[in-house]
Amino acid sequence: GVEFDWGGTVKVGPDMMTGHPGIFAGGDMVPSERTVTVAVGHGKKAARFIDGYLRAKPYVKPAAHPLVSWDKLHLWYKTFAPHSEQPEIEVVERTEDFREVVGGLSEEQARYEAMRCLSCGNCFECDGCYGACPEDAVIKLGPGNRYRFDYDLCTGCAVCYEQCPCHAIEMVSEVSPEEMIESAVVSILD
Repeated sequence: GVEFDWGGTVKVGPDMMTGHPGIFAGGDMVPSERTVTVAVGHGKKAARFIDGYLRAKPYVKPAAHPLVSWDKLHLWYKTFAPHSEQPEIEVVERTEDFREVVGGLSEEQARYEAMRCLSCGNCFECDGCYGACPEDAVIKLGPGNRYRFDYDLCTGCAVCYEQCPCHAIEMVSEVSPEEMIESAVVSILD
């Protein structure tokens, strides 16, 4: 059945399911920080596991898209866009009341921040790969749908990879490391 701990919260597994099959819990009902953001996160997480439970197909978290560091970006163009500074109240004033220490951004500043490039590792459809491919192996799928690669036409020249400003293209060998070792051993023995 559903078990409670000493604080009156419900015990759940990593899939947000209680001890009773098909009953899920999250937010203020489970031991965790009791904030709106945590509750929303629990709801999102539980929804995925509930969907998997109802479909009788367990939810498997997809592999995370790798983060790309600054040195891996191919910045063939670059515009400097400084970030907006948020106002902060002075240290002396912080002890006098309960105002927010860090102020927010104005609507204009928030719009400016939203327009800054935040696409490290994510394709933003600049068409660079599409225009650079000498074999026409990059197929444009239309606004919001990015691209598809025709591997029958691709020669592996890496022109698309080299010019991609946000490192959204990964060059992956078609030969496994085991096959490379095996072919190296065979060539040494021959």
